[in-house]
Amino acid sequence: MPAKDMLSDIQFHYENAGGIASIEAHHPEHGLVGHLYWNTNPNYKGAPMHSVTSVAVSHPRQGIATAMWQEAKKIEPNIQHAPPSQRTAQGKKWVKAVGD
Repeated sequence: MPAKDMLSDIQFHYENAGGIASIEAHHPEHGLVGHLYWNTNPNYKGAPMHSVTSVAVSHPRQGIATAMWQEAKKIEPNIQHAPPSQRTAQGKKWVKAVGD
């Protein structure tokens, strides 16, 4: 399925509980295809910190992670990526591509 078609069918679900917020990406045919988590603990000093992004291995490089990041930014405009020392090699490439 082309990436454009895949993204047009995705629905995002937001949840914030216990100091962790999440965006899940659900596709009507493929189910859960990605999730993104960030810290919302009020005792945490600093901006909300993005900690985990995961996309189903069957759906790589289709814009799902970036779409979830954009949804998260709508909800939490001050969200930041984890520090470079906490990123995987793929994560470092993705952050560079996203440009935030």
